[in-house]
Amino acid sequence: MNRHTPDKQDRPATARMRSDAPHARVLSTTLTVASYPRAIAELTALIDRTSRESPAPSIVLANVHVVTEAALRPPFHQAVSDAAMVLPDGMPLVWAMRMQGATLDDRCYGPEFMARVIATSQDSAWSHYLYGTTDETLATLQDVMRKRWPRAIVAGRQSPPFGPFDDAAEMANIEKINASGATIVWVGLGCPKQELWMQRYRRHLHGCVVIASGTAFDFIAGVKPQAPAWMQRSGLEWLFRLASEPRRLWKRYLLRNPYFIVQFALQMCRLRWRHPPAKEST
Repeated sequence: MNRHTPDKQDRPATARMRSDAPHARVLSTTLTVASYPRAIAELTALIDRTSRESPAPSIVLANVHVVTEAALRPPFHQAVSDAAMVLPDGMPLVWAMRMQGATLDDRCYGPEFMARVIATSQDSAWSHYLYGTTDETLATLQDVMRKRWPRAIVAGRQSPPFGPFDDAAEMANIEKINASGATIVWVGLGCPKQELWMQRYRRHLHGCVVIASGTAFDFIAGVKPQAPAWMQRSGLEWLFRLASEPRRLWKRYLLRNPYFIVQFALQMCRLRWRHPPAKEST
């Protein structure tokens, strides 16, 4: 494996594998028009096209937080744009895409998408690597996977240190991931760190697809509660999560949600977001 340290200079040269599904733009983010069946079909196609010689393609599951973060921060916009697919995780994004004419019957909710992919993998011999969160949560998640999907293969799991990226440590971790032969690498580092991690390091991962799993680890493992189904369908999951973790999430929801509404209204009036944010200077 190439052991050189990742840097900004080699980012533009990284080849990107793209999904063939149709797309729609919400603010500065180009989203893939796909609910669960189409998304899994596109994932299957990406897996079939991976090789040990080419960089791993990545998938982002986007909600309002991801889209507004990308609109406000050009480096994060670049990280999201680097993905082969950006799937609509939040119902507001589904509604925004429908308003632009997209035919979309459901979102790709991160925990449900992960669950469906793991279920599919039982008959496809795909293996999974779990990267992120804490050792305790990963152990619980693996136990849950063993019970719910007994034929699913976990190639490995690892909880990296919190804090800024340490390239030497991350490259050592990537060696372990590549050695595991995993088909799918689930990255649960939280937004925006997981998307930035994928952009920075996916060129060193080979023969796999890398997916930003968000809070799917916590929800599937049962260490955090999920909103009731009716709140999810109504686009009110944010309210449940705000009530569950107000100190951590109040800025995300009470500041970013109104920003999204105003900016998307401007987009529909053709006053904003006809072009992506300016690229980060190098």
